[in-house]
Amino acid sequence: EIIRHGVRPGGIITAEICVLDDISRAPGEALNVLLRMLNERSFRQQPIPLLTAIATANPANDNYYVEPLDPANLDRFTFQLKVQGLLQDGDWQTARRVILQRQKPQSSRFTKPIGELKAALRRANE
Repeated sequence: EIIRHGVRPGGIITAEICVLDDISRAPGEALNVLLRMLNERSFRQQPIPLLTAIATANPANDNYYVEPLDPANLDRFTFQLKVQGLLQDGDWQTARRVILQRQKPQSSRFTKPIGELKAALRRANE
């Protein structure tokens, strides 16, 4: 049996916008590599086109079985939002309304072409 290691272009290596879902469950070794890529905007000395990354994480408590992120890792993110969900608050009526609203066809009033988003991000980084 032969095991080969290789890297195929794709994912965060070629992405301009990246969503890191449930980052609190990532193993420490993988998280260190990922955060280094985010910080240096490069992979194997090659620049990556990443403009921004958004990470999500569950709170570190017994209900989610996750470890809290190290403060040094949290410092790599520009800002952090802590939000309370509708279900945790017991607001079932609002949760139902949100679910029903998401089932309706969405207006394109709030969507922007990717080119406009890229331009706005570049202006913000200047």
